[in-house]
Order: sequence, then structure tokens, then C-alpha cells
Amino acid sequence: MAESIRIALCQINPIVGDFTGNASKIVDAAHQAETAGAQVALFPEMALCGFPPQDLLLRRDFMDAVDSALKDVASRLTGDCVAIVGVPFRSQANNLYDAAAVIRRGQVEVILAKGHLSNAGPLDELRYFVAAGEGVVGAGTTLEDSVIKVGDTTVMVGFGDEIATEPFLSRVRVSRPSLVLNPVVSMFHRGVQEEREHDVRAVARAVGAPVVLVNGVGGQDETIFDGGSIVMTADGEVLHRCERFVETVDLVDLHLGAAESSESGTRDPESVETSDSVLVPAEPPGSGAPEELWRALVLGISDYVNKNGFAAVGLGLSGGVDSALVATLAVEALGAERVHVVLMPSRHSSAGSIEDATALAQNLGIDARTIAIEPAHAAFEEMLSESFAGMEADLTEENLQARVRGTTLMALSNKFGWLILVTGNKSESSVGYSTLYGDSAGGFAPIQDIDKQTVYELCRWYNGQRAESGSSAVIPEAILTKAPSAELRPGQRDDQSLPPYLELDPLIAAYIDKGEGAAELIAAGFDPESVERIAGLIDRAEYKRRQSPPGLVVSKRERGYRRLMPMTRRSL
Repeated sequence: MAESIRIALCQINPIVGDFTGNASKIVDAAHQAETAGAQVALFPEMALCGFPPQDLLLRRDFMDAVDSALKDVASRLTGDCVAIVGVPFRSQANNLYDAAAVIRRGQVEVILAKGHLSNAGPLDELRYFVAAGEGVVGAGTTLEDSVIKVGDTTVMVGFGDEIATEPFLSRVRVSRPSLVLNPVVSMFHRGVQEEREHDVRAVARAVGAPVVLVNGVGGQDETIFDGGSIVMTADGEVLHRCERFVETVDLVDLHLGAAESSESGTRDPESVETSDSVLVPAEPPGSGAPEELWRALVLGISDYVNKNGFAAVGLGLSGGVDSALVATLAVEALGAERVHVVLMPSRHSSAGSIEDATALAQNLGIDARTIAIEPAHAAFEEMLSESFAGMEADLTEENLQARVRGTTLMALSNKFGWLILVTGNKSESSVGYSTLYGDSAGGFAPIQDIDKQTVYELCRWYNGQRAESGSSAVIPEAILTKAPSAELRPGQRDDQSLPPYLELDPLIAAYIDKGEGAAELIAAGFDPESVERIAGLIDRAEYKRRQSPPGLVVSKRERGYRRLMPMTRRSL
């Protein structure tokens, strides 16, 4: 006889260390689920403490606060609805587990812990946690078993990507659950929702039971979590998708049949197994539409600014495409009244750039001021003239302009409390095409992981959306059609120092995101001279990136969340 169960997908946006606020979110969502007749309210990993807590996990006062907050939440959830809340759990022997508390009728009935740890993300799990079944737990605490009962329904709980591992699938073959619950905190990158659904489909077919995945949502430092929680039927059909990039509590009714045994069940024929028996897609899904990237960037900016308590942001507006995109994203994230832009023309600034920047500021309805940098530029040149006597002007004098601008913006930040947004893109920062303490100065870099071609793509998409809604374009067409230039010398263009972005961006993506070496790049068809030159620029610019402000990460890194490279090295 088929079972029926109502699940509440509690896709919330916690803040790391905000135990009072996070507890309130959890209690409110669980009460909403209870009122709507849900038997289970499922929350993301680390919902109680926020994600990723990183080295806060090593502090005793932080873990004491986790324990206190968990008791508080449990005492306020007195109904029959089972709340499954992601927490870091500290055993009596001070071992830490990536876990979930199963709460019902005012009590923590059991703690379930993650059995398969990995480092595929911003939380270095092997740095902090031990796996379920390892370490000394202490009497009265269950961590080895991922099975719970909800009425007569057998439910298994697996965390993150462990549900695709052979040890978890082996437990499925023994327990034969009617339902698999999957609390996660899955990072955003372009196309991640398609990948997520592909992977969960493989698992659902492999276990012969529906899978409910609940993901966190929100920005945390450089990371964006996009939500997109899903319910997948046993035969691989998506029954429900939560809206992405927003908090929501969605209710889904599931009619469950008996789970198939391992012998009669089948795995997804499009899946393969890696050496460690993890199900993965055979074909990579699509790269994602501009809209999802736009919404991710808006959420990342909004949460970084608001969670860190900044009232407003400021940025330099040059008349170029990068600062135009950052200003537009900031207005979408924060509202026009919280965005301030500064035009800082030099002796080399073109009239067109000033006009374009002014037009953009007017279209956005934001505060704009002009502070000409010529007096400071001239003063620096005079101050250094004796030391530079007899030497030709070069990049040094060009970079002085960028450094005057950086100092000006930081002075305004000090005076008015603005968070300065850095407008550099990935193409520039990768090869070091920026000025230390100049255009790289500031507090947050929203598009530091967006290459130049994607900058143009997002700007044109946004103008297109405006046109479809009957509104006029915000970003002037002149900004999108003129040759990119830093305007630090007469007639300067980016392509005088760099290959065309159509050639540069794919090479950067292959070298940085995919981790391909020179031989692999040349075999893939890249020009050998370009490979040698650009790889060298990327390697030598590592010291600049180490000194750059934090910024949003939106690329899929096939060999790790962050690219960690030594500054002192020999190129391969």
C-alpha cells in the first residue's frame, strides 16, 4: 500500500554566527510547515550556525553557542512535525561532525552525521570533521545510522554529495528506505541547477526512491548559494523546484511506494562510476543563462553589503563597461539611494567617456560627483621629478593616475562609510592587468570572476530585458561599442597590451578553472606563443591577486573551489 507524506522544503538564508536570527528563521519555517500539515521540515546543512563557519568551528565559544541554540530551537518545536536541522555537532570527546539534529515534540531525538567527507567546496571538511562511525562519540548519541522513521515511513538522510557514494548506496540496499532526504549547501556556478538535477536523478534511480534535496540560499563572503531545492521522483522526474536565489518554504506531497531492492533497481544509464564509486554525469549540462548569473551576482552583492552592515557603496565610474556593469548590479541589489559613483577624469580621459559615465549615472538615478585628479597627479609627478630625472616616462606615470583614484575613493569611504566596490574583471585580474593600490583598491570585487566577454553579455542581456518590458536601455550603447581602454595614456587600448578577449578568455578559463597545463592547452589548439605568454602573466600576477579584495566566485573550478598557487615558483 502506497504511503503518503508531506515535506516542507525550508530553503533559508542564515548568517554565520547569528544564532538568534538563524534560530528564529528555523522556528518560523518549522511552525509554518507544522501549520500546513507537513510531517517533515527539512533544512540545509549547517542551517543553525550558517555556512561555511570555517575556523569558528575550532573555537569552544562558537560550539558552546551551537549547543545552546540547538536546545533553544528544540524547546520551541513542540509539535509532531519532524524538523531536520543542519548543525555542526561536538561529541563528548570533542570530535566534530557535519550533522543534522532530528527534532520532534521539543526534543532532539537523534543526531545524524555525514559519513563521507570531501573538500569539494568552501568548507574544508577534512580539516574540521570526522565521519560518522569514527571518533569517540559518547553514550546516548547515535551518529552511525542515517535511518529515521516518520510514522511508518522509513527515511534515510544523506548530506551533500555523499548520497552518490557507494557506502551510502550500500546502506540503502540494507535499509530499503521509501524516501531519501538530502540537506546540502551547494555553491552556485553557471549551469549548476542542471548539473544538480542530473546528479540527483542518477541517485533517485539508483536507490529506487524519491530524493528531496534542500539547499541553502544567500551570499557568504565570496560564495553564493542559489537555493534551487528539488524533489525528484524515483523514476527521475522533477516533481518540484523551489525558486532560486530567494528564501522560501515550499510544501510537497509525496505518494511513496515500497523502495525497490538493490537487485531489482537500476542505475541511471547515463551515469558512470569514478574510482571512488561516486555517481557523476557522463555529459556536462549547459552553461546556464545570463539571468541566473545576474541574479547570483545581485544576491552576492546584497548579502555581502547588508550582512556586514554597510549603509551604502561607492565606486569609480570611468565610462567603461566594467564599472557600468558593477554600478547597475549595485543598484539592482541595493537600490539607487545606496549607490554613489565618482567620476575622476585625468588629462587623458576622453570627453566621450565622461559623457557616457554621466549618462549612465542619470539613467540609474544615482548620486554622482566629479573629482578631477589632475592636481594630485601633477603633484605626484613634481614630488618624484628629482628621483626620476633623466628617465623616460613609462608605466610608472600611467599607474600614478590609478593610484590617485584609489586613494580618492578610499578617502570617501573613510569619510562616508561607503564600501568601495572594485570594478576589475577576471580577464584583467588573471593576467595582472591592473594597478596595485590603484584600481584594485577597495573592499569588495563583485565581477572579479567574470571574464570580459561575459561582462558584455550581461550588459546586453540587461538592456534587452529593459527593452522587453517597454523601458529604455540603462547602459548607453556607446559604452558597449567602444574599444576597451584604461585611458592612462593617449590612444591607449586594451588590445595593445593583451590578445583580443575572444582569444584571451577561453585560454584563461582552461588554464585557471580547468587546471590545464601548457601541453594540454597547445594540444587543444591554443597558439603556443600565446600559451607561453599568458600562462606566464597569470603566474607572475599571483602576488597581485593575493593583495586584492574579496570578490564573488561564480566559476566552476574542476580542481578545487579556490585556485591556490605559490607566488615563488618556476613556470611549467
